[in-house]
Amino acid sequence: MAGGFDSRRYRYAPKPELGKKPQASDFTGEAVSRAVLKETLEHPATIYPAAGSAVALAWTLMVGLSPASVAFGLGCAFIGASSFIYNYVIKGPDRATAYIAKLRELRRTHSLIELDDLGQKCRKAGLREGFTEAGELKDVYQHLTGYLESHKDSMSADRFLILAEDTLQEAIRILNQALEIYSSVEAMDVQELQNEIASLKHTRGTVDDKNPMAKAIDSQIESGEKRMSLYTQQQSELTQLFSQISDIESALRSSYVDLVGMQNQSLSAKLNDNEGAAGRLKSAVEVARRVEARLRGDDNEDQARREKYLKAYQNTVNQETSQSREEQQ
Repeated sequence: MAGGFDSRRYRYAPKPELGKKPQASDFTGEAVSRAVLKETLEHPATIYPAAGSAVALAWTLMVGLSPASVAFGLGCAFIGASSFIYNYVIKGPDRATAYIAKLRELRRTHSLIELDDLGQKCRKAGLREGFTEAGELKDVYQHLTGYLESHKDSMSADRFLILAEDTLQEAIRILNQALEIYSSVEAMDVQELQNEIASLKHTRGTVDDKNPMAKAIDSQIESGEKRMSLYTQQQSELTQLFSQISDIESALRSSYVDLVGMQNQSLSAKLNDNEGAAGRLKSAVEVARRVEARLRGDDNEDQARREKYLKAYQNTVNQETSQSREEQQ
């Protein structure tokens, strides 16, 4: 983690009233066209003349045909149609660009709110590192996007804004996974489990191998040790996840420093440099996604081992429950 972040001074902004978070489907050509069409039809220069034309038609039907009503109706229809053609056909591409920019801004706002909420969840759960990382990620992301927004005359800056957003989304996914693992680890009473294993081993030392109880005790010891192994594995996974979050935060911060510190080099050249700002972010995200996929169980071997440990744990719980019922009877 980079230094300089003081969580005591960190304040979460109140949630603004927003619509739903834009999804990938909202950015498709069909969805954008529908949105632009709706916006054009609801434009005052389209809807009011159309309403006037409808009134003129109703007047003609109820009162009677007159040159004034016909002229008024045709004039309103012409104005409405002209407005529609101008706003949808001629200005349509500009409106589509503005609509997509609005969607991106809304998605960024949602991402920051999601990061705020995640930081608070980490704080309440006792995962202080997660709370601090959430604050640092938000801080550097806002600095980077603020700088890029001020250079939006460059197409490369626009593409880099999308890359920065994807990078933040990956960090949020990893932080969510870290919180899940941390909650699972915290739910396990390790000291009690260690004491239980030690007690079982002590008991096993007093039981002869031919005794029918020996096999049952061995099974309990094996289950307990597998649960301990799962705990150790989850601790290791937690460390790996936070390492990836730290790498992403460092990549964002380095990119910001790199861009701000450029001298005579153009912004486009800097952003298109695969070994520079863009390259660092892409590399950090690719590595993080591989780690995330492996820890989530996309690796078949890891998934099989995890399921085996969880099954052993469940079998032990069921066995202990059955023994408790037998003792009560």
